[in-house]
Amino acid sequence: MLYLAALAVGTYLAFRPTLDSGFARVAGDPGDTMLNHYLLEHSRRALFDPEYCGTLLSPPFFHPTPLVLGYSENMLGVAPLYWGLRSFLPEVPAFQVWMIVLNGLNLLAFACAARWLGAGPLTALLGGYLWAFGLVHIDQIKHAQLIPRFWMPLALYHAIYFLTAPNPRSLNRLCACVFLQCATCVYTGWFLAVGLAVFMPVAAILNRSHVKEMRFSARAWGIVCGWALVMGLFFAPYFLANRGVSRSYSDCLAGMPTVHSWLTAAEGGCWTGSLKSHLPKVNGESRLFCGFMLLALVAGAAIWSWGTIRVSVRRRDAVWIASLLLTAGFWWLVTLRFGDSASGWWLVRYVPGGQAIRCVSRVYVIVYLFASMGAVLWLEEMLQRFQSTPVRLLVLVAVGVAVVYEQSGHTPLSFVANDYYPVAERCGESLQGADAGYVKPTYGAIPGTHGELIGMWAGLHANVPVVNGYSGRWPVDYPVGYVFNERLMHEWLDGHFQGRVALVDPARPGEVQWVLIENGHDTGSDCKSNP
Repeated sequence: MLYLAALAVGTYLAFRPTLDSGFARVAGDPGDTMLNHYLLEHSRRALFDPEYCGTLLSPPFFHPTPLVLGYSENMLGVAPLYWGLRSFLPEVPAFQVWMIVLNGLNLLAFACAARWLGAGPLTALLGGYLWAFGLVHIDQIKHAQLIPRFWMPLALYHAIYFLTAPNPRSLNRLCACVFLQCATCVYTGWFLAVGLAVFMPVAAILNRSHVKEMRFSARAWGIVCGWALVMGLFFAPYFLANRGVSRSYSDCLAGMPTVHSWLTAAEGGCWTGSLKSHLPKVNGESRLFCGFMLLALVAGAAIWSWGTIRVSVRRRDAVWIASLLLTAGFWWLVTLRFGDSASGWWLVRYVPGGQAIRCVSRVYVIVYLFASMGAVLWLEEMLQRFQSTPVRLLVLVAVGVAVVYEQSGHTPLSFVANDYYPVAERCGESLQGADAGYVKPTYGAIPGTHGELIGMWAGLHANVPVVNGYSGRWPVDYPVGYVFNERLMHEWLDGHFQGRVALVDPARPGEVQWVLIENGHDTGSDCKSNP
């Protein structure tokens, strides 16, 4: 009952605008949220609709550029849940339920991993609540690709189990969890992989593992190489679509956390008003504070584990806690920006895949993964020192209430679904019969972002490829502008397309300007009004 209550309370806090509005509002903003929703709907149509104009790897936007799925997240690891929901729900409610269910899985996965590592049911629940409904996680629901993180605590559990008793089964499960998290979200998958790459050697050294115990057999090497091959095949479209493209160090500076970032809470948090006057303003993606109680638990765990592992006979639970906190501390430090541009990220980004990372502040996923697990295991150890069960419960309730309270107060971003999706449908009606379409990206609070997404969704409804596009990057030589006029269109399509292009203004979706392009040249245009 407590698990269900925690799930209900956390879900309400995280998706309050959606639930209070009767699902009229969608969590997030109509930028990245509608992009992620588009990619989920695209993958469903590509796999199950034989008449669909796109293919799985080449969604019909930025037309005629191929492989544009590799410009952003594809979320194929969690798309099947959306496909299942779409079998009995319309597009928008299916997406809303998809987000809620995935966030609930985060709580359950962390709680299960903590239980398997020795935490009690209530301390495990506390850790699961933080992992699913911590203030930073609620704030980042605006980036739906960051919601599903349930493979991360499971991967951590299998890493510890493998280090405890190396065997092919736990190694295989560890690799599977890492791959599935990468298939779910590239950002979180990459940070999980590099986080484990630090944690496992540190834990092996602190545990004084003998080399012969860690030596790989031929079967173990086969498992690692097999999963590496699967990973390479899965990401091959990314490599093909982005060859020669990487993030420069200067691109990362704005999204790099500072010391102040880790003390800055999302707007509305219980400490936001008190701390704001004492802290400089940070980037909106770098509000990473989750409360003083969590910091106190981490500090207590660090002090205890340091003192415990210094004795000649090291306790294994202290080794795991120390390894978890050292890993969290390492990634906290090397991604920290000092001054205007100094950071260890300058070197870390050369780890394979690192130069695709722009928003470095998303390192919070592994900092809080390792730190929270260490804090939970330490709290369980401290509670066992109390002989009286009522005293243990009293301490746990006090800590739990403080932690949960510090995650409250923030109202997540949301938008009214009917302000955007119906507009896209009306524009889509006007694209019918075209070989390609373009919707002028003038609609929305941020023209050129929301407007481009309206064009993408219009093409999806009409089953017509569109020149519109919004993603992690633009194609090479793509003419970025609020109004894609005929001159820019010709520059983009010249030599790559021929056929009838429908130009639609979302302010007057019934009026269509038709342009016939043959070998990249305009052969005449006219205007018609759809009834």
